[in-house]
Amino acid sequence: KQFKVDGLDYIEVREGMGILNGSSGKWLMKPSAFSAYGAAYPIREIGDDQYRFWVPSKLKEGSWMLIDSSGTQLNDALFDFPQRQPYLGLMIVKSDGKYGLIGTNGDMFLPFDYEAIYFNGGYYCYLKSGLWGIFRAKGKKAKLGETYQIEPRFTSIINAISYQDTLRIGVLINDSITYLSTELEPLFPLTKIDDLIKNPFD
Repeated sequence: KQFKVDGLDYIEVREGMGILNGSSGKWLMKPSAFSAYGAAYPIREIGDDQYRFWVPSKLKEGSWMLIDSSGTQLNDALFDFPQRQPYLGLMIVKSDGKYGLIGTNGDMFLPFDYEAIYFNGGYYCYLKSGLWGIFRAKGKKAKLGETYQIEPRFTSIINAISYQDTLRIGVLINDSITYLSTELEPLFPLTKIDDLIKNPFD
């Protein structure tokens, strides 16, 4: 028995179902590990031979764990809502009604302390007590200690845009607005929306 999901081969052998990288012929999850969980959802950003997997936990119904191909758990937390695929090496996760941000290797970048988190064109926006904060990785893949972050202080967030080949995101505090650079530095002082010129970047 064999079928494909997300470009990977799910193959049933004598020991049970496993997940195979068809291009390399290597097991991404051996049948012994797969059968221990009964289901596995691969995380694809890591690389052909370094997949991670979301698997259901037997400790709490409806919860998930993050493991590597050998079946080793990468984080002690149990997740109610795991994001299937990462952006910039990060995934939005939920536990006991609160959201956090986890790396594909199991590192926690934002704790389970927020009412909402969403990805906004290269930035992660997170909500606490009615105010928004912003988080961004310095490179193409997040590493601990190599991030930019502003704690929640904004009343609203505007969708990120690309202007002159540079990414930026709009933030508001009440009726004043500015845009932040990729390093989360303001591009101009907070300005009343009514006073803002048509193009604030010129």
